[in-house]
Amino acid sequence: MKKLLIKLLFISLLITITCIGIWILPGNYISDLAILINKINMLQSKDTPRIVFIGGSNLLSLDSPLIERELKYLNYSVANMGLFGALGIKHLLNNIKPYLRPHDVLIIISEYGVLLRKEEETEEDKKLRKYYFLISPKKNISRYFINNQYYTLPRDIFELLGLKIKTYLRNTIELNYTQIFENGRRNYKKNYNEYGDRINPYQIIQPLLSSGVIYTFSDASIMNNILFINNICDSLLENNVKVLLFLPPFPYEEYNLNKKIINNLYDNLIKYLTIPVIGTTNDSLFPREYFADSIYHLNVKGESQRTRKLIAKLKEVL
Repeated sequence: MKKLLIKLLFISLLITITCIGIWILPGNYISDLAILINKINMLQSKDTPRIVFIGGSNLLSLDSPLIERELKYLNYSVANMGLFGALGIKHLLNNIKPYLRPHDVLIIISEYGVLLRKEEETEEDKKLRKYYFLISPKKNISRYFINNQYYTLPRDIFELLGLKIKTYLRNTIELNYTQIFENGRRNYKKNYNEYGDRINPYQIIQPLLSSGVIYTFSDASIMNNILFINNICDSLLENNVKVLLFLPPFPYEEYNLNKKIINNLYDNLIKYLTIPVIGTTNDSLFPREYFADSIYHLNVKGESQRTRKLIAKLKEVL
């Protein structure tokens, strides 16, 4: 019995040491959400002052190098922190806040569905939580306890370890030795540039995904979102971080289906937000042929128009 216990202790110790070693070693993950790691590293490497974009996947096609060149006279560097539309605005703001510095400009461009829905932690928010923990365990471990989610911490750790081991094995099998110890998403550098933009444009798919979407409107949900945005942005302003909100690109036809709701949202944003809302709903509308695979993703022609509109507006307000 004693020998068995010693063997079990030895195996447990060996597993623990192996897990710690895998955790400490750099490595990447086969998960789109792991681009957060790359983007946080990119953001931290940028010189201050910075223009930092946050929002959903509508931002991934942005032409950040053009924005930086056009605003060179203001000495801003640009970081595209766009992720996925399934993430809530509360999650995005809470998690970008610690990485912002005085004199930064934070630009929010979230999809209409995000601005309209009741602000709750989505499934994507929960999945992304473990990657924030991975970036800075000391900084983010307290959130598990504050949010009464401490019981999910061991599971998240083992999921991350499992994902890293899978990627180690895949890179080894494919003889991808140069990428074995790169951090973040697997093949990130093949898919995103140094600003956080997609290198390849979105695929052209017709009909557009999510066509015919009908939004619902709740005064309580919108006001809760606005109050939360105001609360976060007021604290950012105290730290000399400027915050602006732009409306997302949207097809004319889809706007017409949701005209009353979107206009109501816009009126509430203008009336109650403590940060500037730049432009009008019409400024963010584009013909259907300017979109790629969904009503949220612009194609090359559409993005060229959107980026130039953004630049023109930024030159007016910065």
